[in-house]
Amino acid sequence: MYNFGSLLDTLKEFVVDSVVNKTPYDKKRLGSILRLIKENRILYTQFKVFENVRTHHAEDDFVISEFISETVKQLDGISRKDIVKTNRLFKEALDVLTNKTELVESTTINTAVSKLIFSNDVKERAAVKGSIKEHIKNNIIEKPATSDYVPTDMLAKVLVDRFNKKYADLSESDITLVKSLMSDNKETQETEFNSIIKECLTKVNSQISESDTNVKEKLLLVKERLLDMGFNPKTYEEDMLKMINLKDSLN
Repeated sequence: MYNFGSLLDTLKEFVVDSVVNKTPYDKKRLGSILRLIKENRILYTQFKVFENVRTHHAEDDFVISEFISETVKQLDGISRKDIVKTNRLFKEALDVLTNKTELVESTTINTAVSKLIFSNDVKERAAVKGSIKEHIKNNIIEKPATSDYVPTDMLAKVLVDRFNKKYADLSESDITLVKSLMSDNKETQETEFNSIIKECLTKVNSQISESDTNVKEKLLLVKERLLDMGFNPKTYEEDMLKMINLKDSLN
């Protein structure tokens, strides 16, 4: 039986490692997995349950108990057998993307949530509820996830939050790229694309005023190409990579 939280963490770590280490991977398969999480009711519901518990903060025991009950209740009507089957589907898709990389070890909170979902033992459920309560009390206050949160946007935030400690030197460009790869929100992508075009133009203009004639001519050509560029969802990832590399080269 696969823990959904562990599967999700493995996906996050794989993408961030690939970006940081500049390791090629199949972006279409990544997109397929993100759509699977978004469109499969069982996976999406688990996603909300695990992430809501992981990020929630409260201090009152009664409030926390009610929150835990209401959060897990989202899985009512879904058989545990179907959850196991669907998580296996997630694992199979993950194996194809990552070439069967080893799963990230389940965290304490992921294990507790999983036991709360699957266990019928009264004592064990009471114990894991206690563990979840302590996690929620000690948790850093974050903006709660809303019911209409787009899963891929939420994944992007969770991914960066979780791994910026692992990669303390994760550059702003790397973070931008991670977010762009993990989001399928076209408005967000267009905003990010226009922002990096603007940054590149600012850097080019600055260097034009400080360069000799030969370099200035090349920079003017670069500026012209930048001004001609527009957001294209079909070539977004490729264009973002080019702009990020250009931005870094202009530092």
